[in-house]
Amino acid sequence: MVANLIFLFMVASALTSPRIFGFRLGFAGIGILGLLSAVATKVLSVDTTINTITTLLPALATILSLMLMVGCLVAVGLMDKAQRVIVRLAREDSARLLTLLFWSGAVFGAFFTNDAAILLMTPLVIRLCRAREGVGDTEDHLPFLFAILYVGNLVGVLVISNPINVVAATIFDISFVEYFLWMFLPALASMFVSWWGLLIAFRKSLRKEPKFLLRNDTKANQTVARPKTSHQSTVGVLLLATLIGFSLEGVTDIPIWVTAVSGAVLISSYTLITRGQLKDVVARVDIPILVFMACIFTVAVAVRDTGSIDALLVALEELLRQGTEQSIVWVSYLCAAVAAGINNHSTVSLMVWLIESLSLDAEAEKMMVLASLVGADLGPKMLPIGSLAAMMWLSMVESNGFKVSIWTYIKIGVPVTLVSVGLSALILVAEFMLLAKII
Repeated sequence: MVANLIFLFMVASALTSPRIFGFRLGFAGIGILGLLSAVATKVLSVDTTINTITTLLPALATILSLMLMVGCLVAVGLMDKAQRVIVRLAREDSARLLTLLFWSGAVFGAFFTNDAAILLMTPLVIRLCRAREGVGDTEDHLPFLFAILYVGNLVGVLVISNPINVVAATIFDISFVEYFLWMFLPALASMFVSWWGLLIAFRKSLRKEPKFLLRNDTKANQTVARPKTSHQSTVGVLLLATLIGFSLEGVTDIPIWVTAVSGAVLISSYTLITRGQLKDVVARVDIPILVFMACIFTVAVAVRDTGSIDALLVALEELLRQGTEQSIVWVSYLCAAVAAGINNHSTVSLMVWLIESLSLDAEAEKMMVLASLVGADLGPKMLPIGSLAAMMWLSMVESNGFKVSIWTYIKIGVPVTLVSVGLSALILVAEFMLLAKII
């Protein structure tokens, strides 16, 4: 009971940012306070806390490395170049701009994880929004900000598209190619539903004037030497090498976190030597979010160990009695709902534990894992607490003066999530039924 209350406090505080003794709690403060409360009340042992955080270190190292690499992209001017290309292709059309932002971010996120897509694209969109002429209301910027948010909450088309996919696929021995063959179409469906959902939700805003314009404001950079194209090319090559390293994990047996850290060290070192802008490189590193993620994940373990999830195990067993096809759909929805409330990392860890405790044949087990990932990848659209990517997006947006209400997040995210989860799950069912007929 105590663990549940502490967890709910952390979730509610992350959404409302309350003040305690006149001080506003940030993500790091909320996480540390919740974790210390769990340890102090003995719902978490010191050993469990240390072991859980140790288990998270590879994921945290990967995300931290991605943050550093995004900072390097900014420092060498690749963000400026991307901004100019996107605005030029948009041709001052808001709907076209939203489409360009969404699909370019979706492609990047597919290869470099959803967290990297959020880290890379959110600062770019914030800069674009600030450059809109004659706009003083956050409402006019929401379509473009949400386009990037939804890039971070799609079904992963590749194992490396989301860290939680890597964890589940590794445990259940789902290869890189096998994952792609199963999840390509469900992922594509989630992308189209999310894109159309944004166009429908913001149809009025996208028709509003003024058009999306970019001022030629170079005053701030007059005293700063322009980055050389050769530096941009080198950083791009190193980034591509890191991506290739991710995709070759099954061949090289080099863990993704090792590749990410190695890439970050090389790219950061090169950027600092050639540009000398440490501030730009580390500006995208959001330590408070990483602290919060580690703390809430650890407290979620305490919730699991109290037996509070026994009802989920019973529900999962009941779903499986109805057949694998029906189970795929309902498990997807179940995981989406759970992920929205307790974070997708915690949800996948929970589902791994539940699925392992059931006696399932290999195919049914695999389908339950994939269904869990469909829900966990998409669920965070309903509440920002659902994923690290969503929390990083909200933190960056609000720290730059754009206010996004939780109600706005929910009223757009819930219907888009329900449709995208349903369609993605049905496609997975169709693939399973087709495979059964072939076999």
